[in-house]
Amino acid sequence: MINFIYFIILNFLISQSSSLALYGLGEMVNSSDAGGISLGESRFFSNNDFIPSNSSTHHKSNQACLAASMNFTNLSSSYINKLQSNNFNNISFGFPISENQYFMLGMKPVFRSVMKISENEFTFLGSDISNIDTDGDGLSDPVKFKSSYDFEGGISEISASLSSKISENLSIGLKVGKLFGTITRKDTINFYTINFDINGEELSSNWFGGEPRQNKFNCSAFTYNIDGRYTFNSKNILAFYFGGSNDLSIKTDFDNFDSIFYSLRGFREVGLGFKSFIYDDFGYIFELNKNDSFGRDININLINKPFLDFSSTNFGIFYKDYNIANNSINFLNYSLGFYNKIYSYKQNDLYINDIGFSLGVGLNYLNNNTLNISFQSGFRLSEFNEFGDEKYFKLTFSIISNNNWFIKENE
Repeated sequence: MINFIYFIILNFLISQSSSLALYGLGEMVNSSDAGGISLGESRFFSNNDFIPSNSSTHHKSNQACLAASMNFTNLSSSYINKLQSNNFNNISFGFPISENQYFMLGMKPVFRSVMKISENEFTFLGSDISNIDTDGDGLSDPVKFKSSYDFEGGISEISASLSSKISENLSIGLKVGKLFGTITRKDTINFYTINFDINGEELSSNWFGGEPRQNKFNCSAFTYNIDGRYTFNSKNILAFYFGGSNDLSIKTDFDNFDSIFYSLRGFREVGLGFKSFIYDDFGYIFELNKNDSFGRDININLINKPFLDFSSTNFGIFYKDYNIANNSINFLNYSLGFYNKIYSYKQNDLYINDIGFSLGVGLNYLNNNTLNISFQSGFRLSEFNEFGDEKYFKLTFSIISNNNWFIKENE
């Protein structure tokens, strides 16, 4: 178990790479459960009754639970043949504290940016302005240079939640958390010698030195989230959530300079979802989500690109197959979904569409343990030429293991 936890924490350092990682403090990781992803990246619903990311569902379990989720991502664009990454999206552990209440601890990545960017073209400096002597003759020589940028790290959240059953039809969940993490930005100016022929054409060029600089962004904030769901007519569920954070505190350390402290207005998020069973084993979900990101300050973005707000529309259908011959398998879940997300920075009239579909299968076995697998495919518009015609594929695995740990059994 200890090695398993170490492996998960190390994998939090590896994240998705996409054009969204160039905005704000990196790409926001806003989905984790494979059962929900297979329903069009649903935030509210899954093919499980117990959803780790929705605390209002936790009270349904009378056992201790360990849940984890991991995904594999493949991205390509007009200029990029392939980008691959894999990372854990979530790990959580919880247990009932009474017949109608459940307590859970969780940890997940929130923002991630792991990439290297290099300028394509050189900037030339003539000998009259370079003030650089490359051959030791005491005279300034012509040089050329270009910059490269390395980003690594991100912000994670550790949280505690309490789920309460208010009545037979109503349940509420309350979650509080702590955002923490460090993002490192390293930019290097690489200098090259230039040799010319008698016609002024460049003959050769050699790297002779670089000037690296490094910034570190240490981030901290507290978060809260309240979610609930109400069941009516026995087959319909109405769900909601709203949450946010206090101001994000950022300590910025520059090479050879004193630390600078910033504060950004906290984020706000809200959502509304609906689930309906048309038949006992078949139904659909529909939901709307909106996130207003942290306040914007050009001084603390990774490459002077703003934080992006986003809104999404999500739709999915599901089917439960109870006709399974194997006694160890309770039922199988099949899901299909579609989504449309719009990332925006209204001050600059920047809008980025992210459209995709998903499908998945879930296995409920033994004592309500579940294994979910989802496949997701989509395309995203981008203002960056390198990410033009951006396409991605994601494969996500989630597992929920239930046991009677810490549960006192009646004699």
